[in-house]
Amino acid sequence: MVKKAMAVIWLILSVSLIFSESMVVYAVREGKYKEFEYSIDSDDLVTVTKYTGEESSVTIPSRIDDCQIISIGQGAFEENQTLTSVTLPKSVMKIEERAFKNCQYLQTLTMTDNIMEIGREALLGTAWYDSQPDGEIDIGHCCYTYKGDMSENTDLTVKDGIKGIAEYAFTDCKNLAEIRLPESIVHIGKGAFQNCENLKHIDIPSGITEIDSFTFSGCSAFTKIVIPKNITDIREGAFLNCTDVTELKLSDDLESIGKQAFSGCTGLKALALPSRLKETEEGAFSSCTGLEEIYIPYGFRNIEKEMFRSCGNVKKMIIAESLQKIEASAFADMNIEKIYFGGTEKQWKNISIGVSNEGLLKTNIYYLSREKVKEESEDKNEISTSYIPYVLIALLGVAFLVSCAKIIDLKEKLRKANRKPVRKKSSKSVK
Repeated sequence: MVKKAMAVIWLILSVSLIFSESMVVYAVREGKYKEFEYSIDSDDLVTVTKYTGEESSVTIPSRIDDCQIISIGQGAFEENQTLTSVTLPKSVMKIEERAFKNCQYLQTLTMTDNIMEIGREALLGTAWYDSQPDGEIDIGHCCYTYKGDMSENTDLTVKDGIKGIAEYAFTDCKNLAEIRLPESIVHIGKGAFQNCENLKHIDIPSGITEIDSFTFSGCSAFTKIVIPKNITDIREGAFLNCTDVTELKLSDDLESIGKQAFSGCTGLKALALPSRLKETEEGAFSSCTGLEEIYIPYGFRNIEKEMFRSCGNVKKMIIAESLQKIEASAFADMNIEKIYFGGTEKQWKNISIGVSNEGLLKTNIYYLSREKVKEESEDKNEISTSYIPYVLIALLGVAFLVSCAKIIDLKEKLRKANRKPVRKKSSKSVK
């Protein structure tokens, strides 16, 4: 008995040890090496956070504390008035915002092509930047910015081999009408095309997997937005105030939509959310005052706070029965003429509805269970039953189905009753 008890205790201790080791969270470590202050993340990658020396020529080492340096941190050299030359190691891939801002005597910047990300104003106010000619400035594999004034209706082509567009690279380039990005690009920084109000469209390269915060906000000349397959994440304000957009196609691979990502897209008429969408943040589609139709697919469970706030007068909203919760003010300050719910009245009443959604309580709600849709569907085999409440309604319109199904059924029965029997002919093979 004692042996069994000891065995059980040993097993518990062993399992606990395994789990405790696998769940260790490595805190960011900070330190100082010579004139460099630094931080090391949980992957043992180093960011230089501050230079405290007074040398005019600085060579940054490739490793500190036996860990690789990959980034120059925010404001690390900002306002340094003795610096004239900096050499970056091959390992550095990112220069964060204001890293060398206002180092007015910095003339020489030596680096490799490994640079892929550059933050806002990273080199603004340096002698190096002032010496660059007007136009597109590339650093390593990153398109850093556009220097000088653009002429009206400027047409740009970013050169092949560029892998990243820096943060706010083309912000407020109001004369940019067209830009072509190479397929080599795998990263576009936040705010990269913010307020490019005459940019009519952009083809997003296939290597991009997320659209960063405010990347295309204020691109008011966009009329159509197509999110390609590879995009899984759209972040805060990515398409904020793209007022002329009338058509939005979201990828089926899309998993998350950030805060106010499409807020203020006042020209948008219809919205169909993708079935794999797992997360939406506050106000994702708020103030889309032109919206007339909204489709919430099967699998969608939670409508976030203020998600559709101030969306004007929606004529029709279709919601699959998987919905479980509607957060506070999700439908505040708007009217909805009709809601078609792909479930029963009991299922609808089981949905948790937060405060300031009074419009939902006044709306006419039509119930169409999955079974009912299956019965009335003429093409059961071609439509997945999991998505019938959404797909069929979206294609045919529930109002039409509900009002006309019985008439169609009656006409079909009369037609069959009046049809004369047809005599079978013998089949012959054709040689």
